[in-house]
Amino acid sequence: MKEKFLKIILNPKYIFGVYLIISVVTAVSKYLRGDYAINNYLIFKNVFFNTLHQKNLFIHYPDLYFDSKKALFGLFCLQEYITAALSLQFNIALTGLLLLSAVYIYEKKEVKSVTAILVGVFVKIYGIVGLSQFFFIKNKTKFILSGLAIAAIFFVLPMTYSSPKFVIQCYADWFQSIVEKNNENQVLGNMQDISLMGFFRRILGDASISNLVFLAFGLPLFAAPYFRIKQYKQYAFQLMILASTLLFLVLFSSSSESPTYIIAIVGVMIWFFLQKKRTPLVIGLLVFVIIFTCFSTSDLFPKYVRHNYIIKYSLKAVPCIVIWLRVTYELLTKDFEKNYSLE
Repeated sequence: MKEKFLKIILNPKYIFGVYLIISVVTAVSKYLRGDYAINNYLIFKNVFFNTLHQKNLFIHYPDLYFDSKKALFGLFCLQEYITAALSLQFNIALTGLLLLSAVYIYEKKEVKSVTAILVGVFVKIYGIVGLSQFFFIKNKTKFILSGLAIAAIFFVLPMTYSSPKFVIQCYADWFQSIVEKNNENQVLGNMQDISLMGFFRRILGDASISNLVFLAFGLPLFAAPYFRIKQYKQYAFQLMILASTLLFLVLFSSSSESPTYIIAIVGVMIWFFLQKKRTPLVIGLLVFVIIFTCFSTSDLFPKYVRHNYIIKYSLKAVPCIVIWLRVTYELLTKDFEKNYSLE
């Protein structure tokens, strides 16, 4: 009986039938939910007709489909998503939490925003950069008070199934491990420190150069746009600050490795899709990022090149360094009401 059952369920014809039934049921259920549920199908369908009529395939056609911006954003991030997912990294979730915390700030949902930030902080300290959006918060008092309360809950919660002494000791051990890990990361040619700092340390052949040397110029550059208070009300300015934050987080961390770049690439994509005029330079910079950051550690490059150049000199970081400097320049000089698109 068991063998007969296994013979049936392992029969390729039956498996194909199951896939077919699921496909039909899914398609029908999506169709019955309306155009929103089958938007991806509409995108692909209308690419044919737009090609037939020789219309631009990459501009927005709201009467045909409504999120081709979102689709391209996701597509361009796909390679880094795969890299992070295959490594079972928390970076994907952290990226989502940072985006979520920013969105909640824009929507004036302070409690939800600070909760997203604190989830990131208590799982991985990187989440603290969510506070880069603090100056755009309308109700700062609500944000701070709710943040303190939620942080206290997160801090005490593990004590309910362990002990206060153990939890406090864990935080002490955690701090010590961060210090030790930073020292371990600053080694020439390893798989860590794929950052702005790692790039210069490896090019110069000196692993002893302190992070503080780089932060001494990096932090003032990162903070300088906050002095443009008149731009705060512009949603595009707030998003560009988010892009800068995501890039800065990766470029100025000795713990950055290849799977960490899902964070930086999302920052790059925010910058790119904010551009009202996508000049050859802007498109060229995007291609530079996709080839030399997203695919630099893939089989697109020969193994010899990957190990002896890309990894050895942290070259994966270089395109993102260029984009971060470009983002910083735009934040310091551009009028975000006139020069950026949110469409």
